[in-house]
Amino acid sequence: MTDIPLYNSSLIKTYVEYLRDKHPKLDMEDLLHDAGISRYQLEDGGHWFTQEEIERFYDTVARQVDGPTSAREAGRYSASSQAASILRQYTASFLTPAIAYWMLEKLAATLTRHMTFKVNKIGANKVEIIVTPRPDVEEKPYQCENRIGVFEAVAQVFTKKYALVDHPQCLHQGGDCCRYLVTWERQPYQAWEMIGRHAALWGGLSFPLLAFLSPIPYLLGYLFAIILLSLGSFLYAKTLMCRELAAHLENQGNAADALINQLNIRHNESLLIRELGQASVSILDIDQLLKFYMAALEKRLDFDRGMILLANSEKNMLHYRVGYGYEPAQEEFLKNTAFHLDNPESKGPAVVAFKEQKPFLINDISPLEGKLSEKSRDFIRRLGVHSFVAVPIVYEGAAEGVLAVDNTSGRRTYNESDISLLTGIALQIAISMHNAASHMRIQESEARFRSLSENAPDIIYSLNNEGSITYVNSAWERIMGYPREETIGRYFTDFIRAGEEEGYRTIQKKIHTSKETIQNFHGTLIDNKGSERMFMMNCTPNLAEKGQVTALTGTLRDVTEQRRLESQLYQASKMEAIGRLTGGISHDFNNLLQAIGGYNQLLLLKKTETDPDWKHLSNIGKLTKKASDLIKQLMIFSRKVETVPQSMNLNNEIRNFHELLESIIPKMIGIDLQLADGLDIISGDPVQLNQIIMNLAINARDAMPAGGKMTIKTENCPVSQTIYGGDFQIQPGRYIRLTFRDNGPGMTKETLDNIFEPFFTTKGAGGGTGLGLSVVYGIVRNHGGYILCDSKPGMGTAFYIYFPVFDPVPQEIAGEEQMPVETGGGGAETILLVDDQRFILETTEEILAMSGYQVITAGSGEEALNIFQREQGAIQLVILDLIMPGMGGYECLLALVKINPLVKVIITSGYTAQITARTAIESGAARFINKPYRYDQFLVEVREVLDAQPR
Repeated sequence: MTDIPLYNSSLIKTYVEYLRDKHPKLDMEDLLHDAGISRYQLEDGGHWFTQEEIERFYDTVARQVDGPTSAREAGRYSASSQAASILRQYTASFLTPAIAYWMLEKLAATLTRHMTFKVNKIGANKVEIIVTPRPDVEEKPYQCENRIGVFEAVAQVFTKKYALVDHPQCLHQGGDCCRYLVTWERQPYQAWEMIGRHAALWGGLSFPLLAFLSPIPYLLGYLFAIILLSLGSFLYAKTLMCRELAAHLENQGNAADALINQLNIRHNESLLIRELGQASVSILDIDQLLKFYMAALEKRLDFDRGMILLANSEKNMLHYRVGYGYEPAQEEFLKNTAFHLDNPESKGPAVVAFKEQKPFLINDISPLEGKLSEKSRDFIRRLGVHSFVAVPIVYEGAAEGVLAVDNTSGRRTYNESDISLLTGIALQIAISMHNAASHMRIQESEARFRSLSENAPDIIYSLNNEGSITYVNSAWERIMGYPREETIGRYFTDFIRAGEEEGYRTIQKKIHTSKETIQNFHGTLIDNKGSERMFMMNCTPNLAEKGQVTALTGTLRDVTEQRRLESQLYQASKMEAIGRLTGGISHDFNNLLQAIGGYNQLLLLKKTETDPDWKHLSNIGKLTKKASDLIKQLMIFSRKVETVPQSMNLNNEIRNFHELLESIIPKMIGIDLQLADGLDIISGDPVQLNQIIMNLAINARDAMPAGGKMTIKTENCPVSQTIYGGDFQIQPGRYIRLTFRDNGPGMTKETLDNIFEPFFTTKGAGGGTGLGLSVVYGIVRNHGGYILCDSKPGMGTAFYIYFPVFDPVPQEIAGEEQMPVETGGGGAETILLVDDQRFILETTEEILAMSGYQVITAGSGEEALNIFQREQGAIQLVILDLIMPGMGGYECLLALVKINPLVKVIITSGYTAQITARTAIESGAARFINKPYRYDQFLVEVREVLDAQPR
């Protein structure tokens, strides 16, 4: 049981006093440090050490003391005149060694808990002492030796000689206890009492015999002598006893005076400690705290002066901070003096106390002056320092400063108790300073938190365990619209969208149960306008020391705009994907239609109108044309068709188209034109813009079969703030707005979300292709514009189209100069025909051959380059498909021009996804022909290119 407190600190303290007296060169602070014993533990009379600590201390002493040291000698020292131990004070209070040994049985319990004492009186100067240790304590031999020394020393207090101790039975030699027989010399008054008793006894026994043998005069003389000797011995013994009693009474009086003095000191010290403790929790400003400490030390302790030196933040200088008892000139001198901690030559007591974190007690500074620097000696002389105590102010192993006190009157010397007291005060100063600094940091942290909280873009909130709101920052009022004073105290569920309350309650229960943090929970709150606001919620529990949840704290991030933008991005991505799909389909369809049309035209060339197949072949041609028009609509939606922009006034186009609208719109539907005067100019393709009007008008007509009103409105519409559409954002700028409104039945939200998708239609079977609004969407976006739709069931439908205002800048449009040429039906030139589609190669080769041309075919760009390099002198024209596997048509065009800059090339394509017609012409092509094309027109284009002059 090595961890049970068993030994009072006074036992170790006596041992330390013995070592200091007998081994003055020994550094006691180092010894205590190595033994793991603190100075404040040693000075605390109520502190108890364990068996393990006692053994560690004795082992440390054995290692550090030069020469043998005896635990028995230390025990003898406990009752010596040099010792200030409780044993010395206690034994000196009794009259005889016997009483002292008898009371030792009672005193032992105040010094040690590891054993029991039993004292038996054997004679006037002899006792038996039986010591029995606790069964769970393993006592060491040196402890037995120490006890023998103590027993020897008790008698020495009275007789000036050590008692004789016989040790017939010992624990460490197999006994179940330690038994001691203690014998001491009789005291002087006891010897005279013995003489008196023996004289009286001898006289009493011899007087009857002498009465028969001696004459009466002799007998009376003898009797008188015996009485005189006996009474003289008793009287002298009494005198000696009275002298000893007087000495003991004087000792007790001195002890009482010292005790009263100590009581007064301890009373003041206890008042001081209480005042310092109260100040440490009530004064949180460091300067005020230190001033209070100095005032308390001045009032409660008997030191004339005191000061506190504190290190700077770099810990390289000590500065005077506060003090008492100094004259104004001295205090001014202190304020202007700094002690360098980073100077190896600085050896002043304050610097050493700080660096080594050890106290200094100097009762006479004279011997020390020769070891100090000139600056330190000047400092001591100017302040008139003769003696002082300096203790480091240490917090958690780090020195913060020095507390120093001194007396100018020299009325008393300092002792270890002063160091212990001041060390405790210095520790309290360090703790109080740390608490004050922590309080300041907390205040600063709270101020930063308030600043961050009040300026945070997200809502920060706190809830109590009942779910009531206890705190919200300013973002709550800005986002939700509710004043904070109306929010505090309300339940959080009061603001949740109907139907979601149970989910929040489940989360709250989960946090209280598992004490986990909830992250990225999505929910909806209702603001003060009744609008839904989507939030991403984080919530963490506030835990007490025992782990109970005391409150909930978290953030609410408004993701309403983010979700809307995500929806826009999703819609835009979907539309873009559909555009890519339709572009790819358009390319394949155009190639198929080109092949079908080619075969059809070849058959027609071999027929006459009287042929029975002529009608069927003509219908195939018409259907191919309609299919081609359908593909063009898809290409317009996917923005694969180039616009032919020109400056135009949208009002003029609407007026010109108005007559056509009246012819296709039933009479029971009114058309109201609201065209603004002074409308700005836009850049657009009139044909495609007319298609917008036509498609919207047909949709409005179909939505109002029983009649209604259609309104077409134009206006200049400058945009100052971003307008958010379904899949785009209308940036600030100058626009004109075309509004197309009807008062039909309107649309649901589900329908509204899909109206611009190709092939989406609300009409019945055969009612439409579902491409009308998707074509409108493609034309608008192809013109750099934006289209929005607003519709609700029973409220009609309105389309808002924004076109950017066009500021015309004169510029030259790139392209080849069109030379007037005569068209012809055919020729004899050699043409290199390049296409990856076999059907197109077959039909086109046959058409060209029927027109007299020599045709060389190639199924890829790589093959075309090989043929051209080999036969370029004989090839007058290259007809090149744009989209082919491997080397595409555009790369092949660049390679052909590089081989022969004068080469004539016609580009054909099902759509212009990769390059525009203008890009192809600027790169060296002579013409750009869109598939599917009619071969009669195609032959004209071929002839014109062949007949054109070289560039």
